[in-house]
Amino acid sequence: MQISYDNVDITNKINLLDLIYTDNAGGLFDSLEITFGNKNNEWYAWQPEFNKQLAFSHNNITSGNMYIDEKTGGIDTYELSALSGKHTYKQVYSNTFENISLIEITSNIARKHKLNCALYDINNYTYKRLDQVNISDFEFLHSVCMREGYNIKIYNDNLIVYDECKRNKSAPVRTIYSHDWLGSISYNESKPIYLACCVTFKDISQTVGDSKTSDILTYTDIPVSSIDEAQRFAKNLLYQQNKMNTLLSGSITIDFNVCAGTIIFEETYNSKFFVEEVEHNYINKQSHLTLRKVE
Repeated sequence: MQISYDNVDITNKINLLDLIYTDNAGGLFDSLEITFGNKNNEWYAWQPEFNKQLAFSHNNITSGNMYIDEKTGGIDTYELSALSGKHTYKQVYSNTFENISLIEITSNIARKHKLNCALYDINNYTYKRLDQVNISDFEFLHSVCMREGYNIKIYNDNLIVYDECKRNKSAPVRTIYSHDWLGSISYNESKPIYLACCVTFKDISQTVGDSKTSDILTYTDIPVSSIDEAQRFAKNLLYQQNKMNTLLSGSITIDFNVCAGTIIFEETYNSKFFVEEVEHNYINKQSHLTLRKVE
């Protein structure tokens, strides 16, 4: 195991008390929380700086570059919290884009924030008009991607966009058996909130799902330029709204090979699940999984 601060290995210079690495499938920054012993107040003398790099690695697994976002001191302890995105990534902007493609948007945002760009199974759709209204670049990109069934993630200074619907159909990275769970698990299955989605803009309107139901998710503020585009958006926005209907969570012995965005097969429920979030606790040697069922 190795911990680095500002690209310097500090593993042998610290008294590690706790380390939690949280890996998200997208839409949220990954996080790294490390608690150190501070019996002699050495951390107060050092004063780690905000936005400096903090990273954790174990064998071939790494958190990638994280950026210090919070510092907390206590009696004999000192905690650093870091995110995969810099604090400046939260700054909000307002812009209007016309005749721009998805890859252009993603590349421009990556370039602006000095990130590498990685795209997986992406169709390069072109949009006649897109409005960014008082939100961060990454919130804006995420909202655009949700309409296409895509997700975004920032990992190790890479802006990643991938087709979540295709990922749902991937082969499982492992099977979790009933004896693998540590303690109790939580399983929650709920009825879909909406049975249909309607996207309407000016004289264009398309509904996907059961058009006779009263449980219709309606959007009237998303610019669309064709019936096909409205239908595509409606289909994917309905999926986004209902995808969390069946959730399973619990802890297993730590397994860094289970990453957010991968698929696992769970024996008890005889089903495939998408890993929405995994919280690796290095000291307790446990990985807490938040999973959603996929068809």
